[in-house]
Amino acid sequence: MHMSGEWGSGYRELHAVYDRWQGSYGMDYSRRIFPKLVRTLARHRITPSTAVDLGCGTGTMVLMLEREGWDVAGIDASPGMVAEAERKAAGCSSAARFATEDIRTFTLPRPVSLAISLYDVLNHLPSVDDAFRACTAVRRALRPGGFFVFDLNNDRCYRRLWTREETIGHPDFTMTLANSYDGQEGVATSRVQVRFKDGREDLDETVLQRCFARKEMKSILAQAGFEQLEAEEFAFPGAPWAGRLKTWYVARVPQ
Repeated sequence: MHMSGEWGSGYRELHAVYDRWQGSYGMDYSRRIFPKLVRTLARHRITPSTAVDLGCGTGTMVLMLEREGWDVAGIDASPGMVAEAERKAAGCSSAARFATEDIRTFTLPRPVSLAISLYDVLNHLPSVDDAFRACTAVRRALRPGGFFVFDLNNDRCYRRLWTREETIGHPDFTMTLANSYDGQEGVATSRVQVRFKDGREDLDETVLQRCFARKEMKSILAQAGFEQLEAEEFAFPGAPWAGRLKTWYVARVPQ
């Protein structure tokens, strides 16, 4: 669930280049983080059952979980992202289901055993109250004993990566990200411009993120009815040189 100009609206434009943008880093985040997710599931003895991917983007993680035996649904706030996910799923005869919903208010037809929300999806929520609403919705969507696995960008990430301009070259387009971070407010902004090389209309989008401290998230999870099992800072997969810029959370609904 990626924001566009205003909190909670989902990517309006960037779904059109998202997979190619991610591919410009050599490997998209879903494939980079998947081994860590698999290790986490094994550590907590979580076996394939039913799952939902919140902020599923173009559906890469959903399809990887499905290949591991999971019955998976994907939810994203961006209609464009969901359309890309459905197109991708249709291309490989997947049974995965996708829906355009806000993670603060989503509902499922029946409870699932696992919810995941990766690539700093919850950072796109503007406040502690919004994060609580999202976690409460996740809590309602899980069976007793169900697990919630997610990651967040931490303050170190924003101070290191969201305070400079970055230009990414691709055979089809050039992307410029003008980043800034207000450490006092804990709000990061990325103004993204995509310039196509074939004359197509350029894309402009603003992405907003909120930094949630570990203490805040622990309180949010507890108030939403979760037991927090893990909160581990880790390096961005494939970039250990940058330091531990993300935090990995595992929470469980009491039996």
